[in-house]
Amino acid sequence: MSAPKQVVDWLLEVGLIDPARLLDEELTLRDVSRRNRNTIVEWPDGSGYIVKQARDSERQASLANEWRLTESAALLTDRNLRAPHPVRYDDATSRLVLELAPRTRPLRSVVRALPAVPAGLARRVGRTLKALHKHTPPPERASEKTPAFWVARLVAPALADYARFSGATRVLVAALQSSRTIRGAVEELAADEGAVCFVHGDIRWDNVLVETESGRLWLIDWELAHWGNPLLDVGGFLADCLWHWLTFVPTAGEMEANVDAAAKPLRGMQSCFRAFWEAYGGAARGVGLHRLTRFCAIKLVQASFERTQVADQFDRRIVLLLQLAENMLAKPESAERLLSGDRDA
Repeated sequence: MSAPKQVVDWLLEVGLIDPARLLDEELTLRDVSRRNRNTIVEWPDGSGYIVKQARDSERQASLANEWRLTESAALLTDRNLRAPHPVRYDDATSRLVLELAPRTRPLRSVVRALPAVPAGLARRVGRTLKALHKHTPPPERASEKTPAFWVARLVAPALADYARFSGATRVLVAALQSSRTIRGAVEELAADEGAVCFVHGDIRWDNVLVETESGRLWLIDWELAHWGNPLLDVGGFLADCLWHWLTFVPTAGEMEANVDAAAKPLRGMQSCFRAFWEAYGGAARGVGLHRLTRFCAIKLVQASFERTQVADQFDRRIVLLLQLAENMLAKPESAERLLSGDRDA
């Protein structure tokens, strides 16, 4: 696996860094690894690259997928969509190089101290996903199977995966396996529905970047992009809205009192949803809130899993995420009211 300095050496070797410029200007290196080993290489003017290197064969395939899509997909030239420009893919070293999005911050960082995503920003996210999802598959791809619904692997993990799980993740898997509600929803949503439109596949606040000056949005990390169900993307954004709201819920005392204490952030989250949904055109697209809440709940399960990957133990926040997901699946009418704030929903 490459250290940041080795990444720079490789960029010099393949001609993506000018040695003369390296002598004259200071180059900043940042490790932003997640699924892959990711290094940001940035010049003082904000230009530069993000270099991704796969950790294993599965992630190598996802990087190759991102390269194919961002290199050739005409839909990414849509003026309403901004994605990092692909520069190079090296199969031998499992490295993907993308141009750096100029002077941006992740949506999660922008909203961190706020009770909810501001309505104007939520509308921009809605319009961005609307622009993405208007692209439908060509006839020869309309009936192809969508990628496997990976959350299903948590309900029945392979032995090799289970061996790598943390103690907290194993507790989570046991909780998922004991919940008929969650198991049933995973099986239902994993059923193939064919390719509906082009989807990002991993919409979350960390993958939505906001330009610091213009406020324009960028979508990054297209590794899981495919022709599939748009509710995967919409549910991902809304799951992070709910997770952000839960961070304002105190963990001490009775649950009812805790929710009351988070009433103001809840109203903010509901205003965010309404602004997003109107800009996305959810009602006009004929998308029912009932089905949307199910995708949103499964995305909360995914968030629970990701939190256990970095947590030492199965903490109260993970319990809240899992409880919320199960309640949304068991009580869909209440889940609709939770999102919209509409008592008649």
